Amino acid sequence: QTKPNQTKPNQTKPNQTRSDQIRSDQGLERSGFDLPNGDVESASFGDASRSNFGHRSGFYLIGLLLMATAIAKLWMLVTDSFADVRVRIPQEILWLSVGFELWLAFENFRVRDHRVLALINTVVFSAFAIFASIRWLLGYASCGCSGSLELPVWIFILIDLVIVAWLTLVGSQRSRVGVGFSQLLHNGSALSRETKGRWAGISSFACLIFVLQLPIAAPLRTMVLGELPLFAAVKTDRDLIFNQKTTGTVIIENRSSQSAKIIGFSRSCRCFDICDDPTSKIIPANDRLILPLEIKPNKIGPLHQRVELFLDHPDQFRVNVDVFGSVKGDQ
Repeated sequence: QTKPNQTKPNQTKPNQTRSDQIRSDQGLERSGFDLPNGDVESASFGDASRSNFGHRSGFYLIGLLLMATAIAKLWMLVTDSFADVRVRIPQEILWLSVGFELWLAFENFRVRDHRVLALINTVVFSAFAIFASIRWLLGYASCGCSGSLELPVWIFILIDLVIVAWLTLVGSQRSRVGVGFSQLLHNGSALSRETKGRWAGISSFACLIFVLQLPIAAPLRTMVLGELPLFAAVKTDRDLIFNQKTTGTVIIENRSSQSAKIIGFSRSCRCFDICDDPTSKIIPANDRLILPLEIKPNKIGPLHQRVELFLDHPDQFRVNVDVFGSVKGDQ
């Protein structure tokens, strides 16, 4: 027997109202527990799980894409000494892009914070789309994203735009991008001074490497890296015409007090060649050597080809003979 003022364990106390019971049930429903009459709630919970799986799958696909392009560029850099000539992008920038894409691929596989990751992906793939579009307008056949495979540039523009559209137009992703921006600002302000300084140093170093590769940064590059004792310049007799031979000269200057001997050479394309075999030729100290060259372009559009001359000079073992220009169609 129980005392009159005692209630059974599973009984509701007399002073507990129906609204209190409803609030308690709602709390359990929000926590994901199945109630006897909670079929609708269970279905909603399943829909949310499927939606979350769909979002994670999208990030996994982005990670796979980044991993594939990074590996393609890495393989090209390791196996091809003319990788920068092939894609018309400096090797230092290619190495930076490989490291960055591998890092971002890892973050997409991990998916720790959907909001910040969605924002980063939006910014990165928007920049990729702009870069590829500019190269397309300049006449380049490839954006360099696929390494030696050289897929058409419009394929990557389309892929980049699809990813940006998914991140900015789909409702749940669009809200994540907006919230991710404010969260990134908050997290940045919460970092310690030492961490901020470390990230600022890494960013400044990466920007300096990028700027040093630009043609307008040649004087700055000379100040930072110093001036090489030997360098080559190319002069052509006329404009470059598709499938027509153009002659010119290679002028190799030696500003050092020691002569240099050419012990070998390599070229990026059969369309560009030095007429006389340069092997065993001597570049006198404080003097120059002039060699004839011949170019027969096999593509219309921007041209960048190279002949590497290997030297026995103690301060410089290689000099690059680069030809830049724009190939016109048949006249």
